[in-house]
Amino acid sequence: MTTPSYWTEGLLKLLAGLGMVSREELDEHTRNYRHPDIRSILLDAGFAVDQVRLGYFEAAMNTWATAVK
Repeated sequence: MTTPSYWTEGLLKLLAGLGMVSREELDEHTRNYRHPDIRSILLDAGFAVDQVRLGYFEAAMNTWATAVK
């Protein structure tokens, strides 16, 4: 999964207002998550801690996570 990094909300709103990013895509995101939040959700869903991987991409503006059961 991918999601905007938790700290980008204000920046993305500014860029959307300037027409530099898609307002529609921005509106699809209801919340920005921190790595501990994502890890907790995945662990609560039954994924093993050693099967959860987290990282950043695009200058740390986006977060990725993978989990294997």
